[in-house]
Amino acid sequence: TGNTIAVVGEAYPINMPMITASATAAAVTYNEETDTVYTNVFRTCFIDPFQGEKMAEYASEKLGASSAAILTMTGNDYSVGLADAFKAKCEELGIAIVAEEGYAEGDVDFKSQLTNILAAAPDVVFCPNYYQDDGLIVTQAREIGLTATFLGGDGWAGVSEYASAEDLEGSYFCSAYAPGSTDAVKAFEEAYIAAYGEDTLNMFAATGYDAAMVLCAALAKAEETGAEPASDEYKQAIIDGIKSEGPSVSGITSESGYTFDEYNNPIKSAVIMTVTDGVETYKETY
Repeated sequence: TGNTIAVVGEAYPINMPMITASATAAAVTYNEETDTVYTNVFRTCFIDPFQGEKMAEYASEKLGASSAAILTMTGNDYSVGLADAFKAKCEELGIAIVAEEGYAEGDVDFKSQLTNILAAAPDVVFCPNYYQDDGLIVTQAREIGLTATFLGGDGWAGVSEYASAEDLEGSYFCSAYAPGSTDAVKAFEEAYIAAYGEDTLNMFAATGYDAAMVLCAALAKAEETGAEPASDEYKQAIIDGIKSEGPSVSGITSESGYTFDEYNNPIKSAVIMTVTDGVETYKETY
């Protein structure tokens, strides 16, 4: 997100078409302070608030949770963005937030925060951080007897390498990509592995592919206008093409195409993943 926002600062003044597959902060396409939509910037990934809201809804509707705790990395835009949205949606849905704890980047001992959470006895713990930290947190939580269901965002992808199958069992996290979930996804994975190997096959490979396909469709549409490449007219034609052609692009993380809202964020469903027998497994589209 930080790198992308820096590029937005250069691209917006010259109306350079731009699409990101991985920058999730709302500020990438919208400046809340100035009420400015960056009309040239699009994304194929979710925004942070969307994931937080989805996991609160899932906790309420699917897991029957009535109370929740939150554990975040203080000062991290991704972690705080998800947590704020989760908290706001919980309050709307009647889920009581019984504990809020934070930690600093680089911390490896979370026992103090988890002990406070244990005392609050939540039904679920929302832990919207990255997989290395989340694995340590879940492991230490189980060590002190915290049995609540853990929830997370797409930063959890890969968490199964950082905690035991037993400790992670029954955890849920939001993602944009479910490996092997459809024939289209399987075909993409087979082609990707053949070209690049398996090590880099992940959610961002899929959203990156989708971003490229949307942009290619827009470029083809821009070519039809006859505008001079790199001209102002050509750049605007690409931007218009992203909006007009996106819905017809059947993506790996959005088979129904890419339609964008008023902030140029994609309108698509979330994938809910769960950890079963140590394997990150597609649960459902929600």
